Amino acid sequence: MPPFRDIEIDWCLDTLILLRNRFLWLEEKKGIPKSYRQESLYQYVTGRSSSDAHNALGDVRCLEEILESRKNWIRFGNGELKPLDYFMRKG
Repeated sequence: MPPFRDIEIDWCLDTLILLRNRFLWLEEKKGIPKSYRQESLYQYVTGRSSSDAHNALGDVRCLEEILESRKNWIRFGNGELKPLDYFMRKG
């Protein structure tokens, strides 16, 4: 059995909604990103292309690096948390 099956997940965060929040990018001297595709955001934040693009684990690592680059993402992210069943209903 995969190890994640033992973890209870009650809340989820739609990272696309979070990353499109203009306030998240205000501290950036470059301004607001022109594209919110993960590859574009990764290059915008790190200045390099991802070698793991379109690989599930690579995508998660890239997203982590994008979020870690935003010091204020938790403040905005907490406001976007939704119960897991909210996403299950949207299907």
